[in-house]
Amino acid sequence: MRFGPAFGTFALLTVGYIAVLLYADLRSQVFRNIFDIALLVGVIAAISTCSFFLRFVRWRWLLVRRGFVTPWFAGCLAYFAGFALTALPGKLGELVRVRYFSLLGVPGIAVVACFFFERVIDLGIVLLLASMIAGAGPGFWVGAAFAAMLIVLVVLLMSLRGIWSRLAAVLSRHGLRRLGRIVEGFGSVFSDTKSYFNMIEAPVAFLLGLMAFGLQAFGFMYISSELGFAPGPLVSTAIFPLATLVGAASMVPGGIGTTEAAIAVTMRHFGASVETALVAAIAMRLGTLWYAIAIGLIAAAVLEIRQASMHAIRE
Repeated sequence: MRFGPAFGTFALLTVGYIAVLLYADLRSQVFRNIFDIALLVGVIAAISTCSFFLRFVRWRWLLVRRGFVTPWFAGCLAYFAGFALTALPGKLGELVRVRYFSLLGVPGIAVVACFFFERVIDLGIVLLLASMIAGAGPGFWVGAAFAAMLIVLVVLLMSLRGIWSRLAAVLSRHGLRRLGRIVEGFGSVFSDTKSYFNMIEAPVAFLLGLMAFGLQAFGFMYISSELGFAPGPLVSTAIFPLATLVGAASMVPGGIGTTEAAIAVTMRHFGASVETALVAAIAMRLGTLWYAIAIGLIAAAVLEIRQASMHAIRE
C-alpha cells in the first residue's frame, strides 16, 4: 500500500486549514499569542494520546476475548494506523486496520466486527455526554437523531443473519457466487458484531470508552478554563461531544469545519466571546482530529517500512 498520496493529501489539507485560520486571523485578530495556542494544542495532544491508548487497550482486549492475541507494540501501531484515514465519513477509513491486523494473524471479519461494535458503543458514549446539555445545546437533536439512526441501522443489520444467508444462497444459485460470498461475509461480520453485546464485553467496552472520551471532554474543559470560559462542569464536559455529534451528522469528512463551528456556536450560546470560542475550537481540533491523522500516518508508514524490510530479507 502506497502512503505517499495519503501524506500528500494530509499536507494539502493541513496547509488549506492553516490558510483559513490565517485568513480568519487577518480579519478578526483571533490568534494574538501563537505560543499560548501552541501550548493548549500540546496539552490536548497529550490528553488525546492517553485517550487513544485507552481505546487501543479496549480493542486489544476485545480481540483477545475472541482468541486473537497480538503483540502490544505492533498491535498499537496497527490500531493507530487506522487514524490515518479517520477523517472519512463514519470513520470508515479506519478499516485500513484490516490490512495491518491481518499481518498479525487477525482475520478481516474479526477486525470489521470489532470496528462496528466500537462505533455503536462510541456513539452511545458521545450521545450520553452530549445529553447533559440536551435542552440547551444548539444542534443537539440533529446530532442525537443521526446517532440514533446509525445505532438502529447497525442493530437492524445484526438482526438479519438468516436473511443474509438466504440472500447469499439465492445469488449463488443464479450464478453470482462472488457476490453471494460478499453478502455471506457481511452476514458473518454482523453476526460477530452481535456477539460482543453480552453482559461482560459491552459494559467493559463502554466503561473504557467513557474513560477515553471523558479524557477529551476534560481536555476541552481545561482549554475553556485557560481561556476564561467557565459555564460549569456539565456544560464544559458536554460541548465537545455535542460538537462531535453535529460534525458527524453533517457527513463532512472528519466534520472539518462543521465541528469547529458547532463548538464555537455552542460556546457563544453559553456566553463566550467570539475570540475565546474560535481559539478553543481550533486548539481542540488540532489536538484531536489533526493530531490523530498525523500519528496515524506515522504509524502506517512505520508498518509499511517494516513490511517492506521483511520482504527484502526474505528475498
